[in-house]
Amino acid sequence: MCSKSTYENTSVESQVLKREKLEAKKREYAREIKIIESALKRIKDDVYYCIIEKFYFRRRSATSIAVQLCCDVATVNRNKRRLVKKLNEYLYPDDFYSQGG
Repeated sequence: MCSKSTYENTSVESQVLKREKLEAKKREYAREIKIIESALKRIKDDVYYCIIEKFYFRRRSATSIAVQLCCDVATVNRNKRRLVKKLNEYLYPDDFYSQGG
């Protein structure tokens, strides 16, 4: 039989471990966000960057973006793919170059 203080210590230790794990996750996510923001900054000057913002951040359809930009849906999709490929290159350079770019 465990004493009450042993149980309380285990519970406190468990809570401390949970908090430490959460803090580590928080730091990891913050690091990943910085990397993503850095990659987005690298393509921000592209004429079609607004497609990325509208499609991924504002959840607009390719059709509605095409209407707003007065262009074909194919143009939206082609430039979205191109910019995502650039982002992928900046985010995962080792993978990109090992596959022959």
